[in-house]
Amino acid sequence: MSSVKDGAALEGRVEALPLATFKAFTKESMVRLEERERELDERDIQRKKQAQVAHLVDGELKFGVDEEDDRLPPENPDLREGCAFTKAYGAFPPRLLGKPIEEIDRGIRDKTFVVIAPRFGKRYIYRFSATNSLLLFTPWGCLRRGMLRIATHQLFDIFIFLTIIVNCVFLALPTVSFVEKVE
Repeated sequence: MSSVKDGAALEGRVEALPLATFKAFTKESMVRLEERERELDERDIQRKKQAQVAHLVDGELKFGVDEEDDRLPPENPDLREGCAFTKAYGAFPPRLLGKPIEEIDRGIRDKTFVVIAPRFGKRYIYRFSATNSLLLFTPWGCLRRGMLRIATHQLFDIFIFLTIIVNCVFLALPTVSFVEKVE
């Protein structure tokens, strides 16, 4: 009985993302992220200032202000990194597959962007930092975009798996020193 209720609750939580949220990550996107971060920092400073102010509400002394609508929505657990991107969130445009797009989870505060790439028949979510990598490579630079395509490609996963398996095989082999072979 509870599993039926849980399933209904999950269905109510999943909201289709409009296609307008699937935008390529550009320099303008970075500017919007920086503005959003500044606004959130200013709100936090204002909350800290107002948290020290007391006021009387229904005969009780309360500190701060109750501004729940001003905060970010909670992170969506279905849109975490490594999760499969389901069709419940709308049709993903094929032209953006494997390319950096703007963050799709409104609850994430960090400066990040998302890459949705196919892997073994499903589309998976990869999340990367929007800051400069090694203080040198911008998120929209050619070299970093190329590395993102390699890192999100399913052949890269297969290569890593094979490397681990070969390493395990070599570790399991008996050790014979070079001197013993020569004699």
